[in-house]
Amino acid sequence: MTAGDEDRYVDSARRLLLAGLLLTPIVFNPRSGDIFMLPKLLVVWVTTAAASELWLLSGRRRSWHLRRSRVAAAAGVYLAVVIAATLASRSRLDSLLGSYQRYGGLLSLVLFLAAASLIVAVYTSRPTALVEITRVVTVAAGAVSAYVLLQTLGLDWVVWREPSGAIAKFHAGPMGNSDFAGGYLGLALPFAALGLWDQGRWRTCAYAVVVATVAALVVTRSRGGLLAALAGIVVFALARRGGISRRARAWIAGTTLVVATAAGVIAVTVRFPRVSALDRTELLRSKSTAVRAREWSVAWISFTHHPLLGTGPETYRYEFPRYRPLADGRDLGLQVADKPHNILLEHASDTGAPGALSYMAIIGASVAFALRRLPAAPKEERPLLAAFLGGLVAYLAQGLVSIDVPPLALMGWVALAGLAVLADPGLVAVRAASAADAARSTRGARAARGGRSPRRARRQRPTSPSPGPPFVVAGTVLAALAVAAWPAAADVAAGAAQRLGPRPTATRHWGQAVDRAPWQAAYRLDAGVFEEGQGSGSADPTSRARHLEVAERRYQDVLRLESENLFAVLGMARSETLWARTLDPARFFLADRWWSRAVRDDRRDWEVHDGRALMLNSWANSSGGDASLRRRAVDELRVTVAIKPTHVPALVNLGKLLRALGDEAGARAALDRAVHLDPSNQEARALLAAISGPS
Repeated sequence: MTAGDEDRYVDSARRLLLAGLLLTPIVFNPRSGDIFMLPKLLVVWVTTAAASELWLLSGRRRSWHLRRSRVAAAAGVYLAVVIAATLASRSRLDSLLGSYQRYGGLLSLVLFLAAASLIVAVYTSRPTALVEITRVVTVAAGAVSAYVLLQTLGLDWVVWREPSGAIAKFHAGPMGNSDFAGGYLGLALPFAALGLWDQGRWRTCAYAVVVATVAALVVTRSRGGLLAALAGIVVFALARRGGISRRARAWIAGTTLVVATAAGVIAVTVRFPRVSALDRTELLRSKSTAVRAREWSVAWISFTHHPLLGTGPETYRYEFPRYRPLADGRDLGLQVADKPHNILLEHASDTGAPGALSYMAIIGASVAFALRRLPAAPKEERPLLAAFLGGLVAYLAQGLVSIDVPPLALMGWVALAGLAVLADPGLVAVRAASAADAARSTRGARAARGGRSPRRARRQRPTSPSPGPPFVVAGTVLAALAVAAWPAAADVAAGAAQRLGPRPTATRHWGQAVDRAPWQAAYRLDAGVFEEGQGSGSADPTSRARHLEVAERRYQDVLRLESENLFAVLGMARSETLWARTLDPARFFLADRWWSRAVRDDRRDWEVHDGRALMLNSWANSSGGDASLRRRAVDELRVTVAIKPTHVPALVNLGKLLRALGDEAGARAALDRAVHLDPSNQEARALLAAISGPS
């Protein structure tokens, strides 16, 4: 392979890498089940896999500088810890692949580390070329901002809806969530600001993107995004002005440590004021401080119970129901948090102290190297160093109140890779040695022209001609696309089924989604819910039984993949209850077993206790008014109203059951409370009048 071939392969890898950084925050597919994050992750996969293959095909692998990077060594330790945590995980499949729509598992981490490694490999020898990455991020931020602003003006060609079916209230652009959109724009702002010092058309473009980004940040109302923008721009401005003094560095580090410690103590120990129930369609959008504090406290409790290796990546959703505060069960019910909304606490709860400490070591080393390098950096590198340092700080700032999804996590590793190229002592030494070698070669050439013979160059072994890069590039991209087509096709089938809703024709599409992605529990869960709905709506007993059988088979498949999936357990409980009520009362015993398991897994959830109470009452009715079953139902209803005192239907049902058991005083108290909360409730008024009237 000739040097020209090597350069062409490396250039193709660089272009693919830049294309991935550009497309990841922009791409989405309205025809998919997961409209936003799966297409973005597949873009990262295609571009990074193809670029990595091209890099390995080039001869540059012989000059692989990554092994000299101290940041890369810390990242290697962190990766080893995550692998160990995955092997020890309570749900290895989740930890390996990541949960649906989040994708924070081991494979995603390997993919992001591969992209970061490519940045180090491509740009170590020419760090000033990192300006390409800043410009690509600027263009991507401009596209995201433009879409958000178009949505604000009502010019969107897609009608976005919340899971409840309501029109989306917050503008999220191509990111699917206003917090994610704001977070990306906030961490992209330091990169865009770098262009304000350029010349010509790019400077004008940078000004336009900065203005649009700030406007879009305001529109998204993302607290994490605004925090990221503020922190990133402040750090960028300080570093851009010529570095940060030793006193300022110590002050910043000390303040950061104090603020982080105080935030952690407050999150874990302080009882925040009670808040009203939240709109469920805004679970990931406009949460109160109290809700954030609950999630942080659960992550901390989980960490203290599993300090060695945590519970495994992407397993927080199994821990949260166990330790959630009573207030969370009251306000949110079955809306179970799947992330702690703090990336540092997520590392601690998922991978334990080794994972959290090794991740913080990467961050700390990168920031320390950058601060040390700033005063000595060449003039042309200092603005880039300021931009990547600002980007990393912005990423960490939004991560204090948000979660990692593919475009955000990728940008975090990109910022770390850029800092490694510019400031890692090992890579700086590599460049210095290369410059010294080049200087010696130049002196040798000049000496040869002056009559002295330069040292003979080592003879290179002849190599066979390599295929032309266009064919190789096309082949690598097609190979990566072929792998990506498998999960993409499954998700398109799931999207088609979701759009069909309860219509029977959705059955075929759910079957396709399940068959194409046998590892994805989410498709089986949704298919089970669909079949359960078909069974509930069927008037024919044979048809109902058939649908419920399929639903239970889907739920059992979920539990084989994810043994602690609360929603699959609840699906089994609901299906057995429906079967017992309408087809075979003998199955109430099985229904009770599944409801008992759901209560054990999520004991502070009023909806779970209420569902079990309704099942027990139906069982009592089918058993001729069994008093023991009714007393068990009363116990569950008392727990329900203890968790959620304002739930009027539970109070009415409690009044009915207490009256049936002969406790008229208790029945009167429950019904009085129901009427007080809802004076228009005619059923409660009638029951109360019947109890209070003449016997």
